[in-house]
Amino acid sequence: MNTKKCGGYGKLLVFFLVAAILIFAFGLVADGWQNDVENNSGNVTDDDKDNNDEADENKDAGNSSPEGEKAPEPKPTLYNKLTGIPLEEGEAASRHVAFVIDTTAPLYGVSGADIIIELPTENGQTRLAVLTKSYTELGKLGAIAPTKGYINSVISYFDTAAVYFGKEGVREYECFELGSSALDLSVNKGYHYTEFSSYNYSNGNLITAALAAKNVDTLTPSSRLPFVFSKSEAIFGQKSAKTVVLPFSDYSETELYFRETDKMYTFAKNESVKQDLLSNESISFKNVFVLFADAVTYEDSLGCELILDTVGSGSGYYASMGVYKEISWSVDEARNLSFTNTDGSPLEVNPGTSYISYLKSSHKSKVSFN
Repeated sequence: MNTKKCGGYGKLLVFFLVAAILIFAFGLVADGWQNDVENNSGNVTDDDKDNNDEADENKDAGNSSPEGEKAPEPKPTLYNKLTGIPLEEGEAASRHVAFVIDTTAPLYGVSGADIIIELPTENGQTRLAVLTKSYTELGKLGAIAPTKGYINSVISYFDTAAVYFGKEGVREYECFELGSSALDLSVNKGYHYTEFSSYNYSNGNLITAALAAKNVDTLTPSSRLPFVFSKSEAIFGQKSAKTVVLPFSDYSETELYFRETDKMYTFAKNESVKQDLLSNESISFKNVFVLFADAVTYEDSLGCELILDTVGSGSGYYASMGVYKEISWSVDEARNLSFTNTDGSPLEVNPGTSYISYLKSSHKSKVSFN
């Protein structure tokens, strides 16, 4: 009797132990399931955060440049050395060519010039040195005229190749020659043609072929040129310069008329606006330089010859934006032309095309600004 009762209690005890174990095990399973649900709901544990940060770092490392390789630097902006204006994409910073042009002849292919320099001659007329890169595709260019020693000196200050038709002058005087940068069409046959028995013309194709045949360097621009350009248009004077009148002689006068519409100066001779007959455009400039140089005219058995001192120094004027001021110019032994203010500081000029005139010092009082 007692034995049966003890066996019943034993079975009951085993039942409760098994039940307790099952309940405890079920609780662990339920707790683990709840943690999984919470982790998948967007709450990140510290371990998961570390893993994600490491993954992000590896992703960033995959997108970066290889070790030791620098990101490509932007291409530097190339500027036209004679205008201070950025070159368009695809344009080369190549050397300019200077064409000596007769102002008494019909003009072709000169309106696209970056600089035009006007100088007097002994007959009271003037010659132009037309400095440009835009000649290769011109259908007509000229009239191309003879050069002189002092014209070549001025051309050399801008480190340009020069094209002309013969050279005038029999007297020796201080000047800078062009050497291998000169192309004389009068001794290089086949690259020009004559109209009206006296005016010599050429075109872009002929000039390009002649320069190549003569091995004249048209690719390497100079690193040293006369201008110091401002970063943007500015007013560099106080006195009015709406009209600039330059009397080269009693029968050769140049006028420059300021246009308010585009802030440019129109080029005229004896009150007649000069047209480029190739483009049918007037010849215009942003900047006007009036430079005075000492001059001597010889008249003897050798003939009449003007010698202009363009290798020394002198005074002048700078006009832009309808106003002008006094300046100075000088040339050093290395052929560097410099423009300065009256206090000796470098002259800043506006970016753009320029007209430069050399007049006899004795004509300074005859120049007028209105």
